[in-house]
Amino acid sequence: MKRFAILLCVGLGVVCWTNSSRAAPADPASAAAGQPQATNATASASAAAEFLTDFEQAKKTAAKLKRPIFALFTGSDWCPWCKQLAAEVLTTDLFREYAAANLVLFEADFPRQTQLAEELRKQNAALAERYGIAGFPTVLLLDATGAVQGTTGYRPGGAAKYVGEVAQLLAAGPEALAAGEPMTCGFSVKQRLDYQNIAPGGIAAMLGLEKYVRQSGLEHSLLELIRARVSQINGCAYCVDMHTKDARANAESEQRLFLLAVWREAPCYTDRERAALAWAEELTVISQHEVSDKLFTEVRRYFTDKELVDLTYAIIAINGWNRLAISARAPVGTYQPSAAGSDSTAAK
Repeated sequence: MKRFAILLCVGLGVVCWTNSSRAAPADPASAAAGQPQATNATASASAAAEFLTDFEQAKKTAAKLKRPIFALFTGSDWCPWCKQLAAEVLTTDLFREYAAANLVLFEADFPRQTQLAEELRKQNAALAERYGIAGFPTVLLLDATGAVQGTTGYRPGGAAKYVGEVAQLLAAGPEALAAGEPMTCGFSVKQRLDYQNIAPGGIAAMLGLEKYVRQSGLEHSLLELIRARVSQINGCAYCVDMHTKDARANAESEQRLFLLAVWREAPCYTDRERAALAWAEELTVISQHEVSDKLFTEVRRYFTDKELVDLTYAIIAINGWNRLAISARAPVGTYQPSAAGSDSTAAK
């Protein structure tokens, strides 16, 4: 058995140290084989394999079992790398068996589709700020006091490789960092407000306007150009990222997106699109000057009265989303279209 464990460690690239100041983590090969590495009761070990959401409870459990905390900071229902980590590692028997014998699992979730209890939301936000979380998923290996012993995130390679890395980090000592850059979704600990969960009624009203615009009959390609251009003017990185991705998912060309900021000089837009872009720009910077009769007359050459009103609603909507995302410092780079032909409004 010792020889088998050594061979597996070598295969995983794991160096196994002993540390007189604390108990060494269990060998992942033995954990994978289901061999207990702790003297605690089996029931306690099984409980430790489940993710806790109360940080104080996790620390107490870690102190009782004399184990490190595997603290996962995740966006479980929207972050693609978080979903990858869960599917490839966290839900596997190998990882769960290793965790049951060696770790206390804790999860700080930042979902977008699910509303957390206010106390839990505040706890998770405070922990993200305390530990300087800059991307999802981030995994911190903590001692029972909450001090950082190691840091990692999502890395491809499967459960065996990941378990080996965790064991190596724990053996390496406090503040150990996994080699290489983990794959994460962007997140700013300075995000001010989770407006979706704080005021869901307001979001529902905004989505109601978006639903009307989406069903108005205006071309989706035109709407995405408008949303992206208005977001550029307002400096909303979150919405620029979202709507350029949606435009690409709807078969928009890269060239037209690259030239959007200078559309007046670019020959690749139709007269109808040019009229809509001019109207969108005028309404977005309306505080600087009034909307001229000349522009109004020009735009009406390409849009019926109903279409022009619907276009105006679309411009109002994206300006509203921009102001929400900018003021709340929404995380940039995390959005992914659900499928070709998708519409982002449901994900806002």
